This record gives sequence, structure tokens and C-alpha cells, in this order.
Amino acid sequence: MKGFILPVVATSLLLIVQTPDSRLEKFQHDAEVELHKSISITESDDLGMANGQTFCNTNPVQIKIRKSLDPETKQEVLAHELGHAFLCGRGLLIHTITTSETVNEGLADVVGSLGSGIESCYVDPLVDAEMAKRGFKTDKMAEAFVEKTNSHTKLEVHDWISRGDLYADATAVLLFCSELLYPSVPVEQFEGVFKDEPSVITRVEMLRHDLGKPTCSDTPSCIEAVKRLRDELKLKSYILVWNPKTNKVE
Repeated sequence: MKGFILPVVATSLLLIVQTPDSRLEKFQHDAEVELHKSISITESDDLGMANGQTFCNTNPVQIKIRKSLDPETKQEVLAHELGHAFLCGRGLLIHTITTSETVNEGLADVVGSLGSGIESCYVDPLVDAEMAKRGFKTDKMAEAFVEKTNSHTKLEVHDWISRGDLYADATAVLLFCSELLYPSVPVEQFEGVFKDEPSVITRVEMLRHDLGKPTCSDTPSCIEAVKRLRDELKLKSYILVWNPKTNKVE
């Protein structure tokens, strides 16, 4: 999961994962070489629905990992975020920007979540492929995601979605993109507490039908995939996509 924040105090990789792992150390080194700057890793439980976040626009690059994760899951999540940093260094950078309408309507938080979900939707599978090349799996990460997603009560979910269409959109993007990232996990496990919310399930089914299971391989193709997902939900008035090749928003 990518994002943009102000710098925070660094914590060493060893303190995060507790035991030495030469694969992680090499992955961090390789990412720093590609980025031409160092990486700072910190722990936090203030990550919304994410278990990890990477912020490629800071110097050093910031990676945040959920503090409450067990050691095995934390290792996988850290490898995933290092993969984001590595691909950022290779030029694969998708960044969404919220429009002035978002701020004016007081929707910055939910639109920010939507933008983050949309921009990571097609990049995350590429990140996990990079992880696999280095011997990392994603089993624990998938389990932790399903557990966290289904930790909410049906009442909490209903209250969230009842706030408006954008909240249903954000939830639908979460479920749709999770299927792309963890294809081995049964759909029913993701839908869980959301299955009784027709506004969400209808949107997810629409995305499945209209978009299928698209993939991308580089910045131009990922940008096109991201824009198509955004436009399918009619979100262009809220979310713009920055194109690093042209330095323009689309």
C-alpha cells in the first residue's frame, strides 16, 4: 500500500522483524540502490485498513508497518512494502490526487482511502511477484488481511457504508482489489461481513463483470488500468491520476 506523508523517526529493520533475515536486508539494500536514497522503517497501528504503507516521495523513503502483527506476518508485510519501494525506484509509481471538490465537501478521508486503494490495486500483484523472486510468500499477509477485514461487526460495517456512496465505493474497491492480490483465497472470505450490504456487493459484481481481472506491467499500463477502475465508479470529479511521464494529472 503506497501513500504520502511527512518524515517520521527511523527504526532499524532488525528492531521491526526481531530476528536477522538476510533476504530482507538485501531487499532493502537493492531498493535503496534503485531509489538513490535510504529507507526508514517504523511501526504504527494508525494505518487504517492497511497493515503496511510506503511513502516514496520522502527522503528517506518511509515505510510503516503495523506494530501489532505477529513476527511472521510482519516479515511478509515488510517484504511487500520493500517491494513497493523497489518498484518506485524502477519508475513504477502510481499516485492519485484528490480534487478541490473533495475538500469542499468534507470527504478527504474517504476519498483518500479510495485513492490509496485504487492506486495500489494493480501494483500490489507486481510487488508480490517481486517478493516471490526473493523467496517470500504472502500466506500470512493474506490471513492477516482477511482477519482484519472481518474483525468489524455488521453494525460497524453498516454504519460506515450508510455514510454515503463513496463509502460503498471504497469498500467495493477493497474487496475487488483483494481478489486480484490474493487469488487463492475464496471470495467468500473477503465478503464476510459485507455480504448483507447490497450497495457494496452490487458494485463488486459490476467491477468483476466490466473489468474482469486486468493486469499491468509498467507505469503507462498501470495508469490506464487505474483510470479505468476510477472511471467505472464515476470518481473522476474526486480523484485524479498523476502521470509521471507527462507530469500532468489525468
